[in-house]
Amino acid sequence: MLNLYLGNYLLRKGLLTSETLREMMDMEKEIRLRLGVLAMHQGMMTSAQVTEVNETQKKVDARFGEIAVDKGFLTEEQLETLLNEQVKGGAKLSQALIDKGIFTSTEMEKILEDYRQENNLSDEELEALGKGDAEQLLKPYIKLQCDLAGVKCHEALQAYGSLFMRNLVRFIDHKTILDIENHRTPSDDFRGFRQRIEGSLSLVTYIVMENETYYDFAEKHGKLPIENDEELASASVSEFLNLHNGLFSVWASEAELPIRLHPPGKTSQLPDPEKDSFIAVQFQTSVGNVMMMISLEEEKK
Repeated sequence: MLNLYLGNYLLRKGLLTSETLREMMDMEKEIRLRLGVLAMHQGMMTSAQVTEVNETQKKVDARFGEIAVDKGFLTEEQLETLLNEQVKGGAKLSQALIDKGIFTSTEMEKILEDYRQENNLSDEELEALGKGDAEQLLKPYIKLQCDLAGVKCHEALQAYGSLFMRNLVRFIDHKTILDIENHRTPSDDFRGFRQRIEGSLSLVTYIVMENETYYDFAEKHGKLPIENDEELASASVSEFLNLHNGLFSVWASEAELPIRLHPPGKTSQLPDPEKDSFIAVQFQTSVGNVMMMISLEEEKK
């Protein structure tokens, strides 16, 4: 997951094209992650220190980690952490970019440092990124929007957002990326579906995407050729929203917040930023951008 969010950062900064990013991510499965790149990725070693250890390795028969500890660049505890992380492959994008000569090791170090500072990532958030913990990543974005909108049921909406992302990953694209830059600016050329939720939570939920994304999304979810068939496409996207909200109703029941769902349907009307209390989160997928919106009709304590 950390690879995906670093990739999104590189796209936003204009440091990579989307085509190059996809190419690098496709390379990940072929890469054996080097400990030095991972140490730099985690901010435990500098590029110069990694280079020094690599040069020493050419002269002595010893592993990278052993030399780094001997030189005082890493502690034994840090080395153990890196060895565990090496199996997960959380820094493979960084290594692919270096291996392909897109960035030097020094340039990659600077990018990673800027990325951490700009996003003000805590150790817990970095750990969540590495583990792919969607709810932990979405929490600050959804909580901020809830605070601005005066919404009190932020925990339920955080759970909703987490589940929505997990369902995108599961059914649409395993490389789904959270896009925090455009999360309240849907295109004028959009396709929207809504479903009302009543009970302990009174919400109207939406899935919104551009017209050019619509048929590809429907085909991906439906697992059958759509070929601009409006009826099939509409049924597929509606089914995704209904399936997601059905899973959310299970969470709500376990949280002692029983709800009931109305049938989903198309909509050309989205929440009004000037009048309505709502949250919106956009995701990047291989078929295009997908937006989740939740409008608060009435909060029940």
